[in-house]
Amino acid sequence: MLPTRCRYGAALFAVFLLLPFPRASAQTSAPQPAKQLDDLVAPIALYPDSLVAQVLAASTYPVEIAEAEQWVKDHPKWKPAKLMDEAKKEKWDPSVKAMVAFPQVLTMMTESLTWTTQLGNAFLAQQADVMQAVQRMRAQAEAKGTLHSTPQVNVSTQEQNGESAITIQPANPQVWYVPY
Repeated sequence: MLPTRCRYGAALFAVFLLLPFPRASAQTSAPQPAKQLDDLVAPIALYPDSLVAQVLAASTYPVEIAEAEQWVKDHPKWKPAKLMDEAKKEKWDPSVKAMVAFPQVLTMMTESLTWTTQLGNAFLAQQADVMQAVQRMRAQAEAKGTLHSTPQVNVSTQEQNGESAITIQPANPQVWYVPY
């Protein structure tokens, strides 16, 4: 029989093991300034809108992103359709499961988990500011002439809540091009 202290410690350890890995948590510090948010979103700002949304949501689960990226690497012979079907069986957040379709983005997010965690924290704490940062980066790219419709993507400007919003959609919904 274990002494009471050992049983208590073993019980606490067992409870700890049953807890899910935490997702990124919103920082309680002061909000990040626009320049820092611009720097955080710059790598993804020119992705199609739906992919930006998935990356932002998935970035709040950095541990699962790393697991998914390793899982994809563990199945190099699986075609994308099989990867997506099998990912549905995993216990990851749906946003992370969706990222399996974009292994190069998973790799980028895993290679810089610090950036991924910072992006997730910013998104949790300042969602509207993060979305404004995406729009600022898109407006800068459009002003420089580097963001425009191509055979791969449709770029348009729409009015949303009295403000202009630049949208990026795949030209063919079945084929997504991911800029880098």
